[in-house]
Amino acid sequence: MEILHAGKLSKEAQLLLALPPKVLQFGTGVLLRGLPDYYIHLANQRGVFNGRIVVVKSTDKGSTEAYERQQNLYTHWMRGVIDGETRDDHYINASIYAVHNAVQEWEMILKYAEMPSMEVIISNTTEAGIRLQDDQVHAAPPHTFPGKLLSFLYHRYRTFSGDPTRGMVIVPTELITDNGQVLLSVLLELAHQHGFETAFIDWLENANMFCSSLVDRIVPGAVSASEVPALDYQDDLMIMSEPYGLWAIETQDPRVHEVLSFADEQAGVILAPDISRYRERKLRLLNGVHSFSCGIALLAAHATVLFSMRQDWMVTYMTVLMKTEISPLLVKSGISQQESEAFGDQVLDRFRNPFLQHAWINIAAQFSAKMQMRTAFLLRRAAAEMGHLPKAMAVGFAAYILATPLFASAYPNDPAVRFWAQTDLSSIPRDQLYAFLDDEGIWGTEKLSSDTIVSAIESAIKEIQQDGIIAATKAVATQKMASYE
Repeated sequence: MEILHAGKLSKEAQLLLALPPKVLQFGTGVLLRGLPDYYIHLANQRGVFNGRIVVVKSTDKGSTEAYERQQNLYTHWMRGVIDGETRDDHYINASIYAVHNAVQEWEMILKYAEMPSMEVIISNTTEAGIRLQDDQVHAAPPHTFPGKLLSFLYHRYRTFSGDPTRGMVIVPTELITDNGQVLLSVLLELAHQHGFETAFIDWLENANMFCSSLVDRIVPGAVSASEVPALDYQDDLMIMSEPYGLWAIETQDPRVHEVLSFADEQAGVILAPDISRYRERKLRLLNGVHSFSCGIALLAAHATVLFSMRQDWMVTYMTVLMKTEISPLLVKSGISQQESEAFGDQVLDRFRNPFLQHAWINIAAQFSAKMQMRTAFLLRRAAAEMGHLPKAMAVGFAAYILATPLFASAYPNDPAVRFWAQTDLSSIPRDQLYAFLDDEGIWGTEKLSSDTIVSAIESAIKEIQQDGIIAATKAVATQKMASYE
């Protein structure tokens, strides 16, 4: 079978291969190829953005040979559920101009800084990638992502003699709050450490636009030919993603709107002066529901999210949790009940995706850290505003405690596992529950040990132990806004 090549593109799509390089992308990961690169390809097809992507592979691990063989083309399957309907289709992405290995081709990468057509920088280097580390910015190449980026920008600054119109729009996608501003602060500190001239530092800060962003799409990884319907070509770079996608980019600069012409709110790319509401609804209604549900699923011996979504009682639990307990608490965050419910319906569709096998034991990774980040705020706000803890939240939190023996072997260093290791969970002393919810190492300075929260979780634990996890969870569904007061 022949390798994927440009002849597999339509005549219209083949014209895209003549577009100039316009984007520098740090990272070859599937999330970038399945989300930002997807939107750029769509825009090019519409004749809007008219630019392609130069991808920087930061390490020597692996090779770029597959990209060279396939003329930088790859197949993107989109498989999942939208509005209750299953979607399963694919296209060939032609957005990538070239892929270069930073270790071997750094001088070649710097040549792109000299091109007037280059306007945008995208990154996804993991959360650990955006932090200040010792580096030699003048090395070829620097070993850190911020070092490489600073070196590229300095080369551009010198090429264009500090022309303020030659700054770049820089959009990191790492899962860090305010990632754009965090990246800028690291670059400024690195520039000061290396003694760069004041004029360059001013250009770095004022001619370049650092935009924080939030990405949301499940892209599981590479896909084998056996997982999709037969193609008439071989593709070693094929990926699969769910249909849902969101790329929210924070800016109010008209120039950013002009440069990021691939933005299309209807398709999922949103430019807004404040993206906190998109982050909040994802954190609470998607991630939070995952975390509240995880302990329940483990206690019920569910292996995957998909299996849980085939149990009516579990779907009803998630629906009640989202629409009657979490959504009302988000109004103060600028998210209306209507918006929350619409997003919640999308979340349930995503959980129902028959092509994804998302294991609950994997969701339990860093369980306590996730509970602190995703759910603690909701518990405190519910207790303060309602005067009680809604029952779905209480049952989900209680299940997280009772499930610790079930994820202990996979994650022995989880703080909850260590805390409850010597306790007989069939009879938890009230003072120990207070101590757990008062543990600053887990919950930070804003602790959960109020009488309202402790009493609710204690009652939920007793109900689970007495009636079983399924009956206790079903009771949430039947009683709707019931609470342990």
